[in-house]
Amino acid sequence: MKKSNFDLIVLGGGPGGNEAAVAAAREGLSVAVVSNQKPGGRAVWGSLVPSKVWLKAAEAASVMRHGAFYALGAQLPRLDLANLQARIVAQSESASGRYRDGLKDAGVTQVDGKGVMLAPGIVQVETEKGKGPLLNSRFIIVATGSEPVFSPAVKPVPPRIFAPRHAATLPELPKRLLIAGGGVTGVEYGFAFAALGTQVTLLHSGTQLLPRLDNRIATLLEHFLQKRHGVHIHKKDAVKAVRLKEGAVEAETAGGRRYEADYAFLATGRAADLTFYDPAALSFALTPDKALAVDEYGQTSQPGTYAVGDVTGAPMLANRATMQARIAVMHLLKGDGAPLRPKPFVEMAYTYPPVGQIGEMHGDADSFFVEKHYSALLKAHLEGEITGLLRIKINDQSGLISGAAAFGQQAAELLGMIQLAMHQGIPYHKLRALPLAHPSFGELLTG
Repeated sequence: MKKSNFDLIVLGGGPGGNEAAVAAAREGLSVAVVSNQKPGGRAVWGSLVPSKVWLKAAEAASVMRHGAFYALGAQLPRLDLANLQARIVAQSESASGRYRDGLKDAGVTQVDGKGVMLAPGIVQVETEKGKGPLLNSRFIIVATGSEPVFSPAVKPVPPRIFAPRHAATLPELPKRLLIAGGGVTGVEYGFAFAALGTQVTLLHSGTQLLPRLDNRIATLLEHFLQKRHGVHIHKKDAVKAVRLKEGAVEAETAGGRRYEADYAFLATGRAADLTFYDPAALSFALTPDKALAVDEYGQTSQPGTYAVGDVTGAPMLANRATMQARIAVMHLLKGDGAPLRPKPFVEMAYTYPPVGQIGEMHGDADSFFVEKHYSALLKAHLEGEITGLLRIKINDQSGLISGAAAFGQQAAELLGMIQLAMHQGIPYHKLRALPLAHPSFGELLTG
């Protein structure tokens, strides 16, 4: 690599870093992405893409078991684990290739290695062979992502005690599985393994699964997982230790309870990856959760330095990273006159049916809730799945939607329509007036 001076250096090649690099390059900036991982980063190779392959297999298994409803006969699916693992590799390679080609087409310079920020605008590239080139730029966008959080007593010991990045190399489908953690990762994998025939026990320290989710919707999801898929859910008791036993594993909780299974899956949370700088040489303002503190434009406490995605803390979602990346690029180009501002985004967990939320759903004196049950839809009855609920929070005075949560078929698409209404200032009564297709799940918004 001959060029060492750029308008923008992006540290990290995940969804946020990729979006920032391509967006800036299309605006005419010279851009370099520095990453020691393949394009797409951890999202493609360790978390997002592999989990969605598991979830798609689980969805198909659920549909196959329901085949009698469609007059096709009920079928008992048998997972071909080797085939699924091959699909994970193929999908990761395909997604990574699309990221790589997108960067190349936009004219972005891709630098292999770990980028270490020495000062504003100065990045040292480190490789396995030692120090690489020293890069300079007007701006830096930090998109280094996050890493799983483990403790000495709760850590992966593959293959029996494994984390998301190990799921693609399991030697067998577990007959019994303990899951530590009731966030998005724990819930998604809990559903996936249960739908594929594993007896799942989910251990969660909080009072409800998916703590950021509306309580009514979260309760509906919990009942569904328990009754439809036989998941044993134990809450309000944190996992204290996970140990190997002879041909098995054992989890011990803070309350002294012990649970045994063949395997254990750790979904105990993630923390911002701050290894891109040396705190003794450079100082960044951090949040209470030890993530990079940023303003509404993504600016950090260091001049000319922005941050997007997981490195800025929860919620750690690809669509949030993408939104932050676009805002950061517009601000470094146009300053405080940039047209983009943070707006509510959809948070999803892709169980089947999926569950998600946009905005906040706490009750207050100035708002009211509208509830729409899937059981009222012809489309739901035709699909044979009437379990589901959409809740919409509406401001009393303006009629504008301030939040919504859903569990059921096409939840992401429904929340996407609500997101559009929220961003464009369309009041609920106008959204409801639209004559959407019949039969469709979209009719939840108009009924």
